[in-house]
Amino acid sequence: RTTERELDAGVSAVQAVMSSQALPALLEGVLLMGNYVNAGSKTLSGVVGVTLDSLCKLAHTRCCTGEPLPLPPRQPGQEPAQLPPCDNALHLLVRLLQSRDAHIIDNLAEELGR
Repeated sequence: RTTERELDAGVSAVQAVMSSQALPALLEGVLLMGNYVNAGSKTLSGVVGVTLDSLCKLAHTRCCTGEPLPLPPRQPGQEPAQLPPCDNALHLLVRLLQSRDAHIIDNLAEELGR
């Protein structure tokens, strides 16, 4: 019975990941951020995948000065928005994603928490 429950939990987890609409946006953001940071590197620029280890490293990568960050306007003639100060790359990524979709983190938690 324990093995059956563990298999059911594993299958449910895979189904949640495969059906998630927010997870691809998160992973795309991680990939874009990594490619931007590594643009000058011949071996690391143009990476096409993300490892779980790289996701963990985001929280330990300092990237901001504590000042608000300007965002380009979403439409011509619109005032540029600003991201609140952030401490690390994970905070920056979350704020960038939320600037595009205010509910992305809630959606991600709901989709993967099934």
